[in-house]
Amino acid sequence: MRKIGFVTAVTLALLGTAAANAKTTVIYAGRVITDADKPAQGPSTIVITDDRITSITAGRNAAPADAAVVDLGDKTLLPGLIDLHVHLTGDPGEDFRSAAVEPDEWGVVVGVKNAGITLRAGFTTVREAGSAQYTAYSLRRGTAAGFVTGPRIIAAGPALSIIGGHGDVTGFREDVHAVLDQGYTCTGALECAEKVRKASRAGADIIKITATGGVLSQQGRGLEGHFTSPELQSIADTAHSLGLKVMAHAHGARGIEAAAAAGIDAPIIPGILPVSNVSQTRRMADMCGTAIPAWMISLFDGLDDHPAARQLVAATIAAEMCRRLYAGGVRDFHFYTLNRAELSYAICHLLGLRPVTNAKDQAA
Repeated sequence: MRKIGFVTAVTLALLGTAAANAKTTVIYAGRVITDADKPAQGPSTIVITDDRITSITAGRNAAPADAAVVDLGDKTLLPGLIDLHVHLTGDPGEDFRSAAVEPDEWGVVVGVKNAGITLRAGFTTVREAGSAQYTAYSLRRGTAAGFVTGPRIIAAGPALSIIGGHGDVTGFREDVHAVLDQGYTCTGALECAEKVRKASRAGADIIKITATGGVLSQQGRGLEGHFTSPELQSIADTAHSLGLKVMAHAHGARGIEAAAAAGIDAPIIPGILPVSNVSQTRRMADMCGTAIPAWMISLFDGLDDHPAARQLVAATIAAEMCRRLYAGGVRDFHFYTLNRAELSYAICHLLGLRPVTNAKDQAA
């Protein structure tokens, strides 16, 4: 009994010490959103203990003497946003030939920049949907350790692709392809299962595949299905046996249907890329053998020196695309606005979405 009493006393003492050493932060905010379907709460006090929210109370309440205090004034506080499709370790519009001259480490440097931008835009968790062999994994480790400012990262690493498909290295001589190849192309169900296991061993949190062609491929091989149904099924089954889920790049309708039928986990939804820089978009289109509709180019005539007007046109076109897709039964969209919150907001406004407000705010 004495031993039990002694152990209990020591345990309580340790618990008391832990509580005393707990780090407490108190945040004051003008509004707080805790539920996207409900109006924002008014002035509130948020208490965080050891990186966990322990209470949200109305009004401005006194902070403990040893607490760190963050006063946001009249700003609105909301839960961190989640982006399920990012490529932090590269920038859009890069010349594909840079893969032959820049080291993989440069991707980590670019990723550090983009991770910081993404976090400051309000995203606290992202899914890195394809990168070089170790760039996203290194960035994931750096943000988790606190060495790099950025969101939590769910990393896929290199995408699985067919030989010569979207996701494979193309556009070079064959001997250059051999040097740049990262080893994630596969042919046949058995080899595709092997590449899933390889990605798992390398550290993938999720398996990414390019189920169809893509507009940014260096070779125009169409947008329809690339993997065969047995290959897709092998990828899904192998990933699931390892406790991993699968996400897919998919453009063509038949490829989307085949991926869904094989059990690809992540929902495949339309990605809307608002075009606000026609000259840059034209370079990308020329690089991958696609074309911009003439009617779209005409809408941007004379706007080269008017970025605000270009953005307005871009939002209008994107909203109209969403309306047409919605009429066809689509209910989920992904906007590639590269952390430009005002552009996403404009598109949502054009689609009729409005912030949820309470009666008091409306009366004011």
